[in-house]
Amino acid sequence: SLSTLYKNWEELENQIKQLENSLTDTVDHWSSYNTNLVSLNQIMTQTEYALDQYILIGGDMDTLESQVVKLKALQSDLNSSSTCLEYLSSLASQLRHVCEPTVQIDIQKTVSNVQTKHKQLSNDLDARCNHLEQCLNKWQDFESQYSRICDWLDLEESLYADLINISHDTHRIPESQKKCQKLQQDLDNVQAQISELYRASDHLAQNMTPSAISIITSRQTIIEQRMLTLRKNLSKHMATLTEDMNTLGTFNKAFETVKKFLDYSSSTLISNDPAMAANEEALQSRLFQLKQLLLMFSANSVKLDAVNDIGYHLALDEVNVIRLRELNHEWQRQYEDASDRTRILQSNLLIYRDFISKCDMWMTFLAQTELNLTTELKGNLDDLLDQLQKCEQCESEMYSREPILHAIISDGEKMIKAGEVEKEFHQKLHLLSEQWQSMSKRAYQRKAIIKKLTSQWQQFNELCQQLKVWLQDKEDVLKTFEYDINSLQMIMNLRESVQTIKHEFKLQETTYQKVLDLGNTLIQKSDKAAAERIKNTLSDFDHHWNKALTTLDDHQSQLDGAHQQWLECEGDIENILDWLKSIRSILHKDIPTVYDALQIDLYRCRDNITDFMNMDDKRQCLQAKEKQLCRLFQTEDMNLLHERIRLLNKQWEELHLQTHLRAQKLADALFRWTNFDEHVKLLMNWIDSMTMKIESNQDMHVEDY
Repeated sequence: SLSTLYKNWEELENQIKQLENSLTDTVDHWSSYNTNLVSLNQIMTQTEYALDQYILIGGDMDTLESQVVKLKALQSDLNSSSTCLEYLSSLASQLRHVCEPTVQIDIQKTVSNVQTKHKQLSNDLDARCNHLEQCLNKWQDFESQYSRICDWLDLEESLYADLINISHDTHRIPESQKKCQKLQQDLDNVQAQISELYRASDHLAQNMTPSAISIITSRQTIIEQRMLTLRKNLSKHMATLTEDMNTLGTFNKAFETVKKFLDYSSSTLISNDPAMAANEEALQSRLFQLKQLLLMFSANSVKLDAVNDIGYHLALDEVNVIRLRELNHEWQRQYEDASDRTRILQSNLLIYRDFISKCDMWMTFLAQTELNLTTELKGNLDDLLDQLQKCEQCESEMYSREPILHAIISDGEKMIKAGEVEKEFHQKLHLLSEQWQSMSKRAYQRKAIIKKLTSQWQQFNELCQQLKVWLQDKEDVLKTFEYDINSLQMIMNLRESVQTIKHEFKLQETTYQKVLDLGNTLIQKSDKAAAERIKNTLSDFDHHWNKALTTLDDHQSQLDGAHQQWLECEGDIENILDWLKSIRSILHKDIPTVYDALQIDLYRCRDNITDFMNMDDKRQCLQAKEKQLCRLFQTEDMNLLHERIRLLNKQWEELHLQTHLRAQKLADALFRWTNFDEHVKLLMNWIDSMTMKIESNQDMHVEDY
């Protein structure tokens, strides 16, 4: 019936509405489901990327801190997405009731995978955050320790500079020694802090990239080098201070010895000499006393020279300079006083001698002086110093005995005037005076020759000592150049040091040549034993000098070779990178649309593929060079080089693949052009054929086809 039909119609409309509402809800659920799924996948993808990126620590501490901040932000977002995950599960449950069995399985699998992945990522992110936070705390501790040690080193280096300045004052040498000892103890104590710094860096290095390890290791190396340099300089300075202290002690001791002698001389000279009218015995006694004093002056002159020499080399302070100057003035004053008084007493004593007695005294003196002047010059320094002392004694004796000659000449002239002797006697007196002048000249020349020889000996010995110390210092420095593996920076520093030492050898050649010249000169004037010692000394210098130069050349060759290999490897890397840069610029260009341009670009791509094959030998050569450099350079430098080569290989592979893909795209484009050309030709042939048919048959029309 019609009412039943209406009723069924209404029921059907209600069912359609319910179905429409149900489908609308399902669509909304699907939309929400997809939206939540995309959101979850997005946050999980970001988390996965971050976890992949932040496996190892790189850069600096600020970079690590920013990484920790980013991971914590992701951690917060991932935790917040748990609500979204629960909502996704609820939507999935609702959708499974209205979906087909296969879709239900897909939904169940998807939700299960998302839940598992979300949980795993959450756990991994929590672990990674905790791990990086611990690393950050360790790095902060490392930086704090590093800053403390650097600040301490800055302070100690400044203190060492101050110690160098105050050490020039001899009164402050003991103070400087105590401060040096304190500084040395501080160096020993801070070594424990450096060990802790190394342990902290070792913990950090387990989680660092090779480049970050290299940076942190180089910073430690700088501290270690500064410590070693400061310790070495301090040890050398302490040795210098000890030597200066010993030299100062020797100076004070020698000074007191000379001062003690001058005190004795002063006590001797303070007594008045006998008057001219005194008896002969008193005059002789006093003359003998003064002559002995002059002999003591001659004997102690070596000690005075030693005091002056030590004072000159020690760089005395103002107080000691004044003391030394006053000592020399007092010495000269007392010596001149003793000489003059001896001369006067000698003159006074001649009053008691007759002419013949005076002549006998003079002839005896001349014979003794002649004997001294004819003695052969010695061939070693000690004997020459003894002869120089005897020359000075002889000179003093000649000065004090000269009144005898004047008395003889005076008495002779009186005898000539009195007619007691012939007038020819005047000629004999003149010859006697000339003999004396000749002898005085010979004595002066002999003393000058001996002084020159002793000066040459002393200069030779001093230069030998300086050269020996200098060579020993350079040999010690050369020992530090011996290494198996070293850092690039250290090798460059060593190359500069070798050049510096070579320059120092050139500057020292003058001293070395002077030693050789003096040695060869002295050999001709030395006795057999001394000449043999000089020859041995010169031979030893020649051996050490040439050995040091040979060692320098060997080190320079080794260092230059290592540096050159590194530069060649870097040069090869730069050349390949420049070539890859040119390839990249070609690949970034758009694919041409013109046939001729496509052909040109395809030929260029094929040429580039051939170039890749040709350049591959050079790239493989880099691997071989890297293996060779591993035997010469430290791990830190090799890690950086390896990283550069790895990135180069990565670029190589990417660009090689892109070149092949571009060539394929160009070939496909050309193929499409060729295919299009063939179709155009077929069309043109068909048109030509149809045109001919139409033109040849007037009953045919184009509309028929």
